[in-house]
Amino acid sequence: MLNSVELSARELGMLKLMADFFAENPELTAKIESYTSAHYALVTAYSENFGVPVEDAWKIFEELEKKVNEAEYMLVKAPLPLKKMLPLKNEELNMLRVLVDYFSENPKMAPAGSFASERSKALVEVYQWFYGSNGELAENILQNLIEKLQTSVFVRIETLAPIIATPNPYKAALKQLDVAAEKLNLDQSIHEILKRPMRTLIVNIPVVMDDGSTRVFTGYRVQYNDALGPTKGGIRYHPDLTLDEVTALAAWMTWKTAVLD
Repeated sequence: MLNSVELSARELGMLKLMADFFAENPELTAKIESYTSAHYALVTAYSENFGVPVEDAWKIFEELEKKVNEAEYMLVKAPLPLKKMLPLKNEELNMLRVLVDYFSENPKMAPAGSFASERSKALVEVYQWFYGSNGELAENILQNLIEKLQTSVFVRIETLAPIIATPNPYKAALKQLDVAAEKLNLDQSIHEILKRPMRTLIVNIPVVMDDGSTRVFTGYRVQYNDALGPTKGGIRYHPDLTLDEVTALAAWMTWKTAVLD
């Protein structure tokens, strides 16, 4: 049975940056020639363009590499005016595997020294070697793939690999509360009150993107409990942030400051 996996915004950004390295008109600033390996060039450029530590960029690539290699099918959502899901052809998916392998820390397909040669030519040659095709056809496959990746606004992968559920931080916080309540012999009514936030604010902000399309970004503000004073909390900008995560952070901040009160 196939399982659907959506690429995170960070993974999509990594995919676009890889495509950008091979584009005639790059959308991102990427000076690959100044680095010693394709992998180092990618994670360093990603860190500079998206403002994340290099170590995090490595992890994002590794997770993306795993998903691509396990993919049976892949669909990309095109921007306006199409605004629909477009399936990658089988040969495009194979080319994507070649592309990802090119940037791998330990490439299995790309021959030694290919980084120093003309990049597009190196990818075409690897594709011909592993999947069989004439050079002109392989070049067309690469260009079609690059165009789809550069313009994609959303990517979904169909895979046979089992889906590993991501732990819910709010549920984890509630389990911690249960343990603390039992040890403190906390009054049952107070325990019930502390299980839920006092107030939750959800905002949706429409933004017109560079390609003319409109995307709506969702923000959360959770005021967990003001029994001991004003609510407080940090600010987190992340494309994969969820309401449960923000609620958990607000709960932990409430309990932490209450202990110091």
